[in-house]
Amino acid sequence: MKRVAIVDGGARLIEARAPGDPPPGGVLVRVRFAAFNGLDSLRGRTTPEAVIGLEFSGTVVRAGPGVAALAPGDEVMGLVPAGALAEYVVAPSSTVIRRPAWLDPGTAGGALQMLTIGWDAVDQLEPGADQTVLVRGANTMIGACAVELLRERGCRVLGIVRTRRAELDRADETVTEAPPEWRGSVDRLFECVGPGFLSEDLDLLREAGRLLLLGGMGESAVTLDALPLMQKRLRIVGTTFNSRPEADKQRIIAAVEREMLPRLRRGAVAVPVATVQPASAAAEAFERFQAGAGGKVVLAFAGG
Repeated sequence: MKRVAIVDGGARLIEARAPGDPPPGGVLVRVRFAAFNGLDSLRGRTTPEAVIGLEFSGTVVRAGPGVAALAPGDEVMGLVPAGALAEYVVAPSSTVIRRPAWLDPGTAGGALQMLTIGWDAVDQLEPGADQTVLVRGANTMIGACAVELLRERGCRVLGIVRTRRAELDRADETVTEAPPEWRGSVDRLFECVGPGFLSEDLDLLREAGRLLLLGGMGESAVTLDALPLMQKRLRIVGTTFNSRPEADKQRIIAAVEREMLPRLRRGAVAVPVATVQPASAAAEAFERFQAGAGGKVVLAFAGG
């Protein structure tokens, strides 16, 4: 079996041992398409030949004991903690769903991560229709998805981005640096870049505001003045998807299948795909991903 690994800062196809039979509750999937995500880059910088890839589309080869909802031959899309960028992957059935016939497999291979994290972020923020919500990283894939959901709820959405991208700047106001008048005006804040901006984030929040921290870019250890946190009675909630209990993941994936896929079909949210390239071109595709492709960078494996 071949899989993609990060070697000396670049992506490369390497030989790997094919997975065996899936465990109870798992499925073995022949991967057709899989996309790069930010966590792949982080893992590549810290672990030689790291196992990477969080999302995929493909065909079920075998279902493990106790799996009733999926069967060999089913066309699916799913999430895994790692290993999706490979010809085969074993995934928990709790994070695998059938791919709708209307959704092409290339897009499906890069859809589920942004739809899942975007939905979960808005669910945890619990914004009201009359509230102002700021998304830092508003034109990242996850950030843009969250912006669309927040606007659908009637929120006033502010976005902070590193670089303006007309095709992804969907907030009511998008800037590269927060203006002074935004200070103390934000009810909810989705930080999907990294903890290095927490001090500025606390300054932007109004009294009793709430911040959801997801992004892991940059250093994870930061120095923070706790006084604004106490004075304004702010709440900071950290979140990831991979570390959640399986029952929680299953609940979220079910909500995405029920709520987000219909939105995707009618165009209320979009999965921008910048390029689909063969897995043999992994090095070139990863370079484009690293440079900021403005959409999902998807690899097609044999049979895709």
